[in-house]
Amino acid sequence: MGILMLIFGWRSNPFSGHNHKFLMLRGVAGSLSFLAVVIAFRLIPISTALVLFYVFPAFAALFSTLLFKEKLTKDLLWAVVTLGGAAVILEARLEGGLLGQVMSLVGAAFAGVALAAVKKARETNGPVIIYLYFCLAGAVISFLPFVADPQLPASAYDWFIVAGIVTTSLIAQLLMNQGFHYCGSFEGGLLLTSEVLFVAVWGIIFLQEPVTWQFLAGGTMILVSIIALNRGRFPAGNSSLTS
Repeated sequence: MGILMLIFGWRSNPFSGHNHKFLMLRGVAGSLSFLAVVIAFRLIPISTALVLFYVFPAFAALFSTLLFKEKLTKDLLWAVVTLGGAAVILEARLEGGLLGQVMSLVGAAFAGVALAAVKKARETNGPVIIYLYFCLAGAVISFLPFVADPQLPASAYDWFIVAGIVTTSLIAQLLMNQGFHYCGSFEGGLLLTSEVLFVAVWGIIFLQEPVTWQFLAGGTMILVSIIALNRGRFPAGNSSLTS
């Protein structure tokens, strides 16, 4: 939040957005989703947690339809293929305790609410304002637990890792918010599932992880789905970051 205010807040109040209830809904739902998934990671294998979490596009479609009357896309087949590709890459097996699996689904549900709110908020707000409210809600929710047990990075390497997370997350969130100016909650959620493919790619490049048949098969399924979902779509509209 501090970085965003330093870059974009020197000209005017960076929190002066529109439809504040949707901005706060996105912030609170996104923060709760993140916390739920982190809890799930501590309770069950990450592969299981992620496979359950990646049903969030379905929740995004559900809440967009119920709350905002957004029409459900007809490309449901490609949704199944996309989620199947993610499951193949993660070598999906439902392991671990029930609480961890429930927390993964809770995280997916809140992520669906957050995506629906992003789509609605993006109609009248720029991606910076949307992310600022996400940071604000996350800071408020995590403040008391942090104060009760403050923990800071213990080494220069840890600070480097945190800085990398902050930088890449900031760029990714702004691009994601901008992207929802051109697509619905359901389509946007499906495109976001491609992150599991990029995680696998970075693991191969930086961690020398092997190239497996699961990666090749699952990655192909995800890429084919993304191409099919975007066939014939040429976005046009306001590309401003702050308006």
